[in-house]
Amino acid sequence: MAFPVTDATARDLLDQEYGISGQVRVSPLPGSVMNPNWVLEVAGSERLVVRCFLRNRNPARLGFQMAFHQTLAGLGFPVPAILANCRGDSLSAHAGFLWAVYAWVDGEEYDYNSQGQLDSAGTLLGTLHAGLAGAEIPGYVEPSGFPRYAEWSERGEDLLRGSLSGTGSSPLPPEDVEFALAVQRWMAGTLGAAGYGTLPKQFVWGDVHGRNLKFRNDQIVGLLDFDVVRWESPAYDVGSAVYMLCRRSRSDLTIRLDAVSRLVQAYARSRPLSAAEARAVLPLLIYRYITDLHVPGPLPLRSDPGAEARKAIRILRALWVVRDELAALLVAESG
Repeated sequence: MAFPVTDATARDLLDQEYGISGQVRVSPLPGSVMNPNWVLEVAGSERLVVRCFLRNRNPARLGFQMAFHQTLAGLGFPVPAILANCRGDSLSAHAGFLWAVYAWVDGEEYDYNSQGQLDSAGTLLGTLHAGLAGAEIPGYVEPSGFPRYAEWSERGEDLLRGSLSGTGSSPLPPEDVEFALAVQRWMAGTLGAAGYGTLPKQFVWGDVHGRNLKFRNDQIVGLLDFDVVRWESPAYDVGSAVYMLCRRSRSDLTIRLDAVSRLVQAYARSRPLSAAEARAVLPLLIYRYITDLHVPGPLPLRSDPGAEARKAIRILRALWVVRDELAALLVAESG
């Protein structure tokens, strides 16, 4: 399904809201799945990135995302500069949607074979969490499409039973349904609502992955995409990093335990995981994906819940086969 905005819409935005016209080249940015993005090249100046927000459309939520972005900039993290429009605002309303324009970040996405980049990512995540501890960012609005962990741990099995019988045009086979229910029971038994409630909470990134990090050699030069920033345990981000950064490759779901060890050690240089947080990492990572079986993601254009459910099952199976070793390693590496 095509995005409801086009290259021409982006050009009109630039002309009307930013006063940018004339010798301008606007090209769709490859890999845009949740929000359409364009690369803007203006003769004689640096490149820019134009983003139309489709995943989150709530103006209050997007205002919070801009505030979070500026908070990270103030803390010295390498976030791209936001270009103000003709009225001096970070967000622009155009064609029924909200938009922002950012400075281009010249760098490469994450290399799964680079130990140096893995170290840098772990260190940055620990520094990010340490820097945001106690941070007060006004106007917080939860990202849409995510059930809360405490409720999910108590009601998730019932919710799954009600939704797994009709996931799109191709329902899951019985063995996948039984597997999902077993994983849900393990998750809730390992980290129940009461245990989750004792974990320290703060603002976390929520979307750690290799395409949201830009590198030059081993140095991180870009930190991108705050669509799912949330009030949560830092263990949630660590779990995302385990899955997103510690695989053999983007197409291989196998978790490399040696890479997990290296990631957590790098993270601990800035912020050691407590034993309770270490025990919560895997349940929170499972929660991230098992909820896709009930609420198939917040993507505005996701049209095949069945395909997304099958993808979530594949991820959960990859985590399940290493759950004991992974859980033990995380606790052993905690401070």
